[in-house]
Amino acid sequence: MPMNPLPIPVQKSPDWALEDKPDINGPRHDFAEQDYSLWDAVGYFLAAKGSLSWAQRSENEQKLFLAMGHAVHHLQDMAQPAHVRNDAHCDAHQDPRFRCGAWLFHDPSEYESNTEDFYGSLPLVGYPDLDLNLFRKARDFWRTGGQWQGIGMSEFSNWNFVSQDTNFIYGYNPLLPVDQINLFPSFYYENPIPDSITYNHVVSSPIDGDLGVMWYVGNQVTDQFSSVGSGYNDKAAALSIFHHDLQTYEFLPHPENTLELNPTTHATARSFLIPRAVAYSAGLVNYFFRGQMKVTGARVYNTGSTTTDSLGVTIVNASSEHTPGNAPFNFSDGRFSLYYETLQGERRSAAPHDRDEVALGQADVLRDQEDKYLSYQIPISQWDRTKPMTLIFDGIVGEERGIVVKEFYPDPLLAFSVDGVEGESPVPNIITVSASYDMGFSWDYKGAFYKPVSDTTLFTGNRVLVHNAINLGEGELLVHFSYIDYMDDEGNIMTGRSENSMARSTDYGQTWELVDFTWQPLLIGAALGSDVFSVYESIVYTGEQSLAGIRIQHPEERGEPRSFQLYQSNALGAPGSWIGAPGLGTGGLPELDYLGSSSFGFAGYLEGDPPGGREGGDFPFDSIMVRTDDGGASYYPS
Repeated sequence: MPMNPLPIPVQKSPDWALEDKPDINGPRHDFAEQDYSLWDAVGYFLAAKGSLSWAQRSENEQKLFLAMGHAVHHLQDMAQPAHVRNDAHCDAHQDPRFRCGAWLFHDPSEYESNTEDFYGSLPLVGYPDLDLNLFRKARDFWRTGGQWQGIGMSEFSNWNFVSQDTNFIYGYNPLLPVDQINLFPSFYYENPIPDSITYNHVVSSPIDGDLGVMWYVGNQVTDQFSSVGSGYNDKAAALSIFHHDLQTYEFLPHPENTLELNPTTHATARSFLIPRAVAYSAGLVNYFFRGQMKVTGARVYNTGSTTTDSLGVTIVNASSEHTPGNAPFNFSDGRFSLYYETLQGERRSAAPHDRDEVALGQADVLRDQEDKYLSYQIPISQWDRTKPMTLIFDGIVGEERGIVVKEFYPDPLLAFSVDGVEGESPVPNIITVSASYDMGFSWDYKGAFYKPVSDTTLFTGNRVLVHNAINLGEGELLVHFSYIDYMDDEGNIMTGRSENSMARSTDYGQTWELVDFTWQPLLIGAALGSDVFSVYESIVYTGEQSLAGIRIQHPEERGEPRSFQLYQSNALGAPGSWIGAPGLGTGGLPELDYLGSSSFGFAGYLEGDPPGGREGGDFPFDSIMVRTDDGGASYYPS
């Protein structure tokens, strides 16, 4: 280990910034005047989401980001070589006589002052995101040692860059020729290793011309995390302007005066250090919010009680879906708390049905992509159902404590009715959305939207029809609806024209916007009547912003069964995105269900005589269950 050139007891940056060691400066949280460590930030995060009043949550949210800023500041300081090589560089702008030991230790950092002059043009980008598979604790951003070959920020700066007080050493030996250069690492650090002096730069003036030659020392910069940060620093240090005089007139020239740092060496160091500091700062923020949950189902059940409802929620540990490198972080040794908003604007915790159900022990691990069911009781008279719920996990996330927060709306039952007229529509065209949070015992108005209708050839049965609602998850809905027109512009009846539309909501139906949507006719077989202007469709959500749906083809002759074709869209039904399957299924008006991958199920009816006949006579209809496992290329009875 290198010698510390400062015999002054100081606290290490990660110890102070993280406050993750209980044996430093007394029990944890006993750091003098240290209320904004990353450990404190975890507590502020919890209070920012779980405190009773908005004012309390807002105050703690500010403290959260202040504490994170303190930690990020310390991590960024590791990109300043003097900070990782224990240089004394006290630079008190106010009252330096007392803050810097009565001027004895007032020694400002040239690197920092020079960097401030170029603050607006620093090289901030170009370094890749940090893979959190390699950073499993906050301390890893500072130092990882042999675990990951030293990819921490402080290790990179310490191993690859000199500072003004721990510069390279020029070793003078009177027995060697005067021009023999003997360069060595600092007295205190074995790295970086200097190369020979080979680079020279002519110093010139517009008035006086060439003034002389500045000689530089270079060294190899090795980045253990990414090759992007590696390279050759050809201006790591410069020979002092006093070098020649010291070598000529002194028997033992002072090694600390023969090499120096200047604005040019600072600039080359910054080209390596600043982009890395930015990436590591973002990495620490990503790490702090490493825990992620998603809600796959949340339902409020009417228990028959006049005082409480029951909410059941299924969550998935989705950490790897949101972290750089898709790094998984398991949850353990903590508990899940559910908060609801009251009608008075307070945030209160819901009582769990079973306290053990909402807790995780040290050995009870919720691994990445695993799910867990939780249930709570919510007072009916206090709950403001228009506000989202807040689920918080407080426990070990990966290898140390973390807070995981998920805000969500419970999944309501939705009902749609068409009533009221908007604009010049000749038929009711306002679609009203109602929701039930207690399995249909009671219904609340959520919102409304309308389909513009312009039709001068009305016929009995013309109407706006809601085909189906598609739940995209976490409050986002698509509603597929049409205007059914049974008479065309030439007066032909029963042509079954359908003007398809789609509306989208992100808050379970409170607000809506129309979505650009086009539904093509069948791609296979002759199209008759309703095949061109469909009167029936069933659409499901298959995930990753993709839809699947079916179209119906009428038979050419009576008594023959209808056919259907499977369509898929990878852009939520946007025009031009639908692709038809190569095969046709048999049956009338089937309902579509997504089974995963390329598998779909269809429930409908078969028209005409059942296959093989049936005892007791012929039946005009029979129920069918059909399945495809190849995306609609072929079908078989299910």
